[in-house]
Parts: sequence; C-alpha cells; structure tokens
Amino acid sequence: MHTVSHERLRIEQQGSVMTATLCRGDAGNGMDRLLAESLVAWADQVVTSAQAGRLRVAVLRNQGFAFCVGGDLVHFTNAANMAAELSYVAGSIHEALKALTAAPVPIVTVVDGVAAGGGVGLALVGDIVIGTPATKFKMAYTSVGLSPDCGGSWFLTQRVGLGRALEMTLSDRTVGVDEAQRIGLVGPVSDSHAGTDQTVDQVTERLASMSRESLATTKRLIRSSLTTDLFAHLDMEAYNISRLGATADGLEGVRAFSEKRPPVFGNSRGAAVQ
Repeated sequence: MHTVSHERLRIEQQGSVMTATLCRGDAGNGMDRLLAESLVAWADQVVTSAQAGRLRVAVLRNQGFAFCVGGDLVHFTNAANMAAELSYVAGSIHEALKALTAAPVPIVTVVDGVAAGGGVGLALVGDIVIGTPATKFKMAYTSVGLSPDCGGSWFLTQRVGLGRALEMTLSDRTVGVDEAQRIGLVGPVSDSHAGTDQTVDQVTERLASMSRESLATTKRLIRSSLTTDLFAHLDMEAYNISRLGATADGLEGVRAFSEKRPPVFGNSRGAAVQ
C-alpha cells in the first residue's frame, strides 16, 4: 500500500474539489521513489473519493519554478542499481497515470513553470491543462541519451499530432506558453501569475456545478475514441445519451434549458452553467 509523503505532495480538499500540490520546489519537483509512491496513493484516493461521491474535480499543480523537471537525476545516480530504480519509479508513476486517466472525474493540471521529461506526461494527463505565463515544455530525453516515459510520447502525440510530436521530441527544443496554447498543449492560460488561482477557481467551479455522471461519461467517450472505431463509437454514444436522458440529472438539464434557468444537478454546487 503506497502512502503520500507530505514532503512531496500536499493534498487539500475544499468542498468537492481535491487539490494536490507538488511541493518540492527547490528540486524542481523531480521524480524520485517518494514522489512516485505519493502520486500512486493520491491517484487511488481520487478514484476512491470519486466513486464514493465525495469528489467532483481533482487538481494537480506545483509550487516552485517548475511543474516537474522529470526524473531526479541525483536520486537515480545515487541508486545502487539505476536501471532497476528507473523501472520502479517509472512503473509506479505509470500506475498513477492509468488511474487518473480512467478516473470518473475531470483531472485539471496547472503547469506553472517548466514541465520536462516525465513531467510532460504528468502535465498532459490532465483532461484540462491550465497554463501560466511561466509555462514551458521540454521533452528532455534525447539530450541525455534516453527515451520517453510517463506517457509523454503518447499524450504529446495525441494532442499535437505525429509530425509535431516527433519534431519536439527528437530536437528536444523548449516550447513556451504561446506556442503551447497555439498547438493545443494548454488552455486556458492565465494572464498573470497572480491570476492563476482565479483561472483555476473558474474552471473547477464550472466543472463542480455540472452533472457528475455526464462528466464521467463524456470523459470516457472522448478518451475511448482514440482506440474505438467510428461505428462502435456511435453505438456507445447512442446508448449513453439515452441512458443519461433517463437520469434525474438528464431530466433536470433538459427541463432547466426549456425553462431558461440554470440547472441544479444532484450534489452539485448549484452554480449556473453558462
């Protein structure tokens, strides 16, 4: 059983929004064994809380100059068996990424600084990736003779396409926030560092006001579209919209639209959905 190290990850919950903050800013939130195990424990907590109805949105953000610089090279250099330690840390983080991708709630990542190496995959696991003026992406593998991990090559390709993903990864150049927004890596982007919290609140409050099952189903449909052929996907869409139309939230949403008022979904904050 993995546990959260508060030296690596600080977890807070306000209402139905859970926020995990990468808190080893002095080391660029580099990935080591403690962080890997903490991410697995947090991802399990997200899934468990969502299934119990206590959670509607999960946020992953950072303190310090970097979202995550990838692997903590000092940690791996000092390991008795670097290859074995790389395997354990990467494997653990991959476990967390799988859980977050499949979690039945939206995952919001806030990339306030550089995301490099494995940090790219950790950033892009977000269903919504919020940028700031400090946001930068750098794959950081070919420059040190390694290959991508933590889903970076998969998430990046899905978001920006094969050609651009190859160019960014092979050349190992840095992508700033303006380009990142233009090519679909981030969005929305806060207009200032001070405005980041406001942007996060706007996104999470909107999501928390929506139907839990509608969000879970929509996330599952969009994620599964990457591996499902069109005909099968159309069948899944038809089944799910019919299923949701018979739920209390589905009936409330349609009724509220007809009555020109904001919907109030079950266990939501009751905020208006614009």
